[in-house]
Amino acid sequence: MTIDLTGADGSTLLFEAGDTLADTASPRPYLHPICSPAGTVLTEIAPADHPHHMGLSLALPDVNGSHFWGGKTYVPGRGYLWHNRHGRQRVVDVRPDRLCGRDGAGKTFRGRGLECTIEWIGADGESRLIEDRSITRLVSPPGGSGRKAVLRWNSVITPHHDAVISSPGAQGRAGAGYGGIFWRFPRRLDWEVFSPEAAGERSINGSSAEWIAMRSAPSTEHRSDAIGQAVTVVLRQRGPRVPWFVRTAEYPGVCPALAWCEPLRLPAGRPFGFGLEALITDEDLTTVTRVERALAEVGWER
Repeated sequence: MTIDLTGADGSTLLFEAGDTLADTASPRPYLHPICSPAGTVLTEIAPADHPHHMGLSLALPDVNGSHFWGGKTYVPGRGYLWHNRHGRQRVVDVRPDRLCGRDGAGKTFRGRGLECTIEWIGADGESRLIEDRSITRLVSPPGGSGRKAVLRWNSVITPHHDAVISSPGAQGRAGAGYGGIFWRFPRRLDWEVFSPEAAGERSINGSSAEWIAMRSAPSTEHRSDAIGQAVTVVLRQRGPRVPWFVRTAEYPGVCPALAWCEPLRLPAGRPFGFGLEALITDEDLTTVTRVERALAEVGWER
């Protein structure tokens, strides 16, 4: 199942149910492609380095022993091994909608969105969680310092039984507490990351920065896949603030990490909400001041 969330500006956004993915990828719904207003593709699916990375998706390495991330399972003291513990996310229903909003100057943003219900099914075939998810994408009108898009993702997960969400980081692998709303950026672009306090993967991975910016400058390389367009994606968390998982060297990817260095424990029947918000622009935002000016233009408050 594919739902087209492309707006009037023509920049593509597709919601894929993911029901045809291989079991080893932990089948799940995802967004791909996510494009900038000028058309630069900002997601990647099934890359050679990590075939279980799927655009922008909600993936968790361990929920009560089932693997909802895809690929190999981290085993303390032994590394990554193939275990037949993969779960899957099944889309129960989807409710698309058209919508609009206003920026900080009162200009109208227009776009599309959807709400959906997703069942998380463990490796044993039993339902682990029910998730209510909403996704919206709004695009600014022409003019100002440049056209911008705002993508918002909100999830509320409710466990059927007491749930323990874990990660390699919570099991002792330093700096690898990944698991959450994970954005896999395309490797063909050269990415840099910075926040209000720091720059670079080593400084930001594991930090609790208010926002982080993934920036790709125009390429000067003479490659067939090189682009001449700059793009910046500014990300901030919605709901409880947790550490950021960030990669730019091995591969480009980002997520707010729900179980960074210790498991997240959720009581049965109690909803837990979290989310991610992204400002997407074809501007080359090179400094904290320029990022915060752009955030103010779309009405983001500190």
